[in-house]
Amino acid sequence: MSELLIEIYKITASLLLGLGIGVMLSSRSLIKMLLGIEVMFNGSLLYLTLIGTIYPYMAAVFSLLAILIASAELLVAVSIVILYYRWHGEITIKGELPEENR
Repeated sequence: MSELLIEIYKITASLLLGLGIGVMLSSRSLIKMLLGIEVMFNGSLLYLTLIGTIYPYMAAVFSLLAILIASAELLVAVSIVILYYRWHGEITIKGELPEENR
């Protein structure tokens, strides 16, 4: 694998991680926060894919790890949102917004 392609993978994964963090910190909706977490998770999976291409014997282990973590994360996230909706009747987080966000 060429060095340029490795750098493109690294930059893309870093952008995905940063975008996910930005969405998660700037949003007050649980659905948007979960989407931000999912984008961060996809950025980390891109890093794992990069490591799997550099070390081929680790690719299968990283693939199974990614599938297990993704299914567990999705299960926990959806169950939290469903419980939150049952308790509060809406899926937004209440609280005062800072003055600059109004």
